[in-house]
Formats: sequence, structure tokens, C-alpha cells
Amino acid sequence: AADNIVLADVIGNKEDAAADTADVTSLVGLLRKTLAEVKETERHIHNVERWFGPAAVSSGEDHVADPLGEVGGTPAGVTTSFRVTSGVNKSWGTALQVWGATDNTLMPTGKQAFQDAHRLIMTDAEENKHEWLLRIIAGASAAAGVTADTYGIVPLFVDNADKIKSPVDLITEQVAAGTKIWIQLLHVTDNDAKYIDVQFGIHGYPE
Repeated sequence: AADNIVLADVIGNKEDAAADTADVTSLVGLLRKTLAEVKETERHIHNVERWFGPAAVSSGEDHVADPLGEVGGTPAGVTTSFRVTSGVNKSWGTALQVWGATDNTLMPTGKQAFQDAHRLIMTDAEENKHEWLLRIIAGASAAAGVTADTYGIVPLFVDNADKIKSPVDLITEQVAAGTKIWIQLLHVTDNDAKYIDVQFGIHGYPE
């Protein structure tokens, strides 16, 4: 009987040790995951942000954006905005490309592998005190991005008498270099096709 008790104790101790090892492994894995997420959040918040408008000289779907800045300066910049127009009868308008396949090279060295559209600012609107929906799409085309569900929608309200001068935060996924970004506009307030003008702030990330 004594031998059985000792044997049971040994088996129990081994099982306890195995359980403890599994717990430690789980905790280490959880800690590593938490640290990775903290690092990614830190990298997102404390990061270089470059703002963009339409390219002064575009090149197909490869180059459609230029950084905001002094026109003809060093580096050369633009001060204009992307103009996107809604569809009629509360439908999405024609997609407008705002980020080209090679526009990642406009980000600083070491920040070109991935990008996300982080913020936008509305610089003008055709109608006063109207509501809009803006769809931001990542994909080879706008249609492909919608089909793949790689898009987000942000509601906007523009008061021309007191324009929103503060940027609007966006929550979008990081996309790999070479991914194109498109926008579409829907006019919520009425059925007419109208435009708003926007500029975008882009974050860049390393591998």
C-alpha cells in the first residue's frame, strides 16, 4: 500500500509538473503576443506621418499622390486636394484612386514596406451642412477591394461656414507596398451628385 501511495505521488507530481510547464508555456506565449502588440501600437502612434494630395504629374495607376508642401520646393510638394464625387440617388460615385502602386516610395527610407491611411482632412465641399459617407478601399481596383472586403467607411459632416480644420482619424489595415488605395463618396442628405475635397495622412512601416 505504501508503495502504491508513493507511486501515486510520483505520478501526481509528474502530472502537476506537466501542467505547470504548459501553464508557463502559455504565459510566455501570451507575454510575447502582448509585447508584439504593444510594439505595433507604439510604432503606429509614434510614427512619421506624411500628408498627400493629387500628384502634380501622375503616371497611370502607379503614381497618383504627391506629398503636401512647397510647390517647386525641395522636396517638391503640392497644396491641392483630391476631389471625389458622389453618385446620384444616394449611391456610391465613381471610385477615385488616391494611392498608387509605387507611391510607397514617397515615404521616408525604412518606412516603405507597409502603409495605412491614418487620417484625412476635408478642405472643401460643394454643399453646406450635408452628410456624406466616404469609403476607403484597398485593392488592385475599387471593385476588387469591395469584393475582398478590404475597405472601411467613415461618415462625414461638412459645415462650410465653420469647416472642420482638424483631421479625422481613420482606422484602416496596413497594406503592403504596391497596394492601391481608392475612395468613393455617397451623398446622404439628398440625391444629387456632389463633391468634397480631401487630403490624406499616411503612415509608413518597415518590414
